[in-house]
Amino acid sequence: MDAKTGAGGTTCAVYRYVNGTPTQVGSTFGTNVVGSGPTLGATRNMVIQFQGELYAMAQDGVYKKDDPASMIGGWTIQISFTNPSSTRGAWSGLHPVEVAGQTQLVGTFIDNTGGGTGWRWVKFDGTTWTQAANAVMLTQTGGETIDVIVYRGLLHVIATHSAVAYAITFDPSTNSFGGITHPFATGQLLISLAISWDRLFAVYKTGSTARLAEFTGGVWNDVLLITTMAATAQTNTKWCLFSDQTTLYAFILFDLTSVGWKSFEISEVLGVTETTTPTIPASLRRSGDGGTFSGTADNPRVYVTYNIENFPPGTADIYFYFALDSTAGTSFAVYQWAGGGGIILTGPTDTGGNVAHSPPSGFPNAGERLWTAGELDVRIVGRAAILGGEQISFTAYGGGTGRKFKFYYGVDGTIEITEATLIGPVTGGAATLNTGLNQVEGVAADGVTVYTIVWDVQTDGFFSGDRTQRYPRIEA
Repeated sequence: MDAKTGAGGTTCAVYRYVNGTPTQVGSTFGTNVVGSGPTLGATRNMVIQFQGELYAMAQDGVYKKDDPASMIGGWTIQISFTNPSSTRGAWSGLHPVEVAGQTQLVGTFIDNTGGGTGWRWVKFDGTTWTQAANAVMLTQTGGETIDVIVYRGLLHVIATHSAVAYAITFDPSTNSFGGITHPFATGQLLISLAISWDRLFAVYKTGSTARLAEFTGGVWNDVLLITTMAATAQTNTKWCLFSDQTTLYAFILFDLTSVGWKSFEISEVLGVTETTTPTIPASLRRSGDGGTFSGTADNPRVYVTYNIENFPPGTADIYFYFALDSTAGTSFAVYQWAGGGGIILTGPTDTGGNVAHSPPSGFPNAGERLWTAGELDVRIVGRAAILGGEQISFTAYGGGTGRKFKFYYGVDGTIEITEATLIGPVTGGAATLNTGLNQVEGVAADGVTVYTIVWDVQTDGFFSGDRTQRYPRIEA
């Protein structure tokens, strides 16, 4: 896990987390936003590995680690943002998105034009960094980013303005923004996004109710009352919405007087069941639910991360980072999702870190990893439909020859990934296809050689028009 510092300093720093223990990666760099945004932990993917390099998004631009394999050394700016806002934590982080068959890095940030009400995009096509020439003015823009997610090729950003939450989308295939004014009411910071069953959802608050919205037909629609809460004054709490692909789960802070968390299961047909007692340990439950949680009212927060890179094929390892308040310096308590029966959320397994850090995204898109020192990675550089399947072109990074490549897939936005069936021809360098092990061997991770392989999509049950997420991996 990696994270970038939030409010409280004038420069940024990157940390690598092992459970709850952070270690700073290299020196400080760039300009940090002034204000509460990053402290809320709302931004995602502020640090990401791409093409064997480590990139970090700061308030003033994007930086690259000079030596991505070490914990020491400096950072070099790759692109300086034009007129960035210095008072708002409104940025999306960097996300790998497939554009015209190629994996690119995409991000957005708020511009200071007109008092901090415009948005710009920034992209990296693997060779060149570019950004929008002018800021796009959208209705109700400004404020702080609450949550970010990639869904069906669009970057969805939920942000705040004058105590009202609003949503925008960015389409990297057309470099265009879409403004979607939605009254997510005054429950600003507790909104959380999740994808399940190839559908995009948001948990949010209005009045004394916790509700579920779904993004359909290009707009957010309220679809479900989750629960009526015991208190109405929550604004700074960070709720959590996540999925194990079988069920959608919502964690909410239920009561500011008898402080504590509740959990709810939401089915694919949008039925809701409270699961607080069998799911959440007593240490996190309110006293009214037999718990002993003693967090600061209106401030406790929780974030979820998925470890899919160490567990393909199948489901992810899911971890939760709980913080008692929003004060910079407060540590996380790390819990693990066990799933099925008894107390499903186990822990804490570790403690440490800093709530001022911005956690990574729910799970990485397009197969790129969050950074681990010395880890290999691979980038899809092209896709084409051919007789017999889909031809995948890829380039490997990280060094060494004789590497072994596998390919995984899943329904767009899911965490259940499955090993793809590979067939010939295979091209590039000395690469060959081992049909018994279903992998390409003899791959040089030199960041230059382009390899091709064919994915037998029909054997794996996919047809024209089906949406899938592609997860290429250099296995060894």
